[in-house]
Amino acid sequence: MAAKSAAALFLDTLPFNGHSTVVEALWEALPVVTLPGTRMAGRVAASLLAAASLGGLFVARTQTEYSDLAARLLSGRGQVLLDARRRLAKERDDSKLWDTTTWVRGFESGLLSLWDVHASGRDSMHLSIL
Repeated sequence: MAAKSAAALFLDTLPFNGHSTVVEALWEALPVVTLPGTRMAGRVAASLLAAASLGGLFVARTQTEYSDLAARLLSGRGQVLLDARRRLAKERDDSKLWDTTTWVRGFESGLLSLWDVHASGRDSMHLSIL
């Protein structure tokens, strides 16, 4: 963690995103820039950033936008990164990303709903757990 605490920005990579490394970076209030891929393994960081309410700010849509965003954020080294760090640190206890209790309750509820569908012999259903 010492290396991440000295960093200004975490640059996520394709084709596979950082997954647990991104979670650790966000826990340390280190902003992450990512470019989502086309498969689940390349979209994890964007989902994590959305849960931390930073999706619109740090998720690029193209390779050029990814490079430009990282360069712009690092060249300024200013208020945007500082604000993101403060927000991540402040919301650590309140963000959906860290709300394990609610996630577990939703997951358990989803499993019970799936069991009910199975036990009743009904066809499958769409299920949202959060």
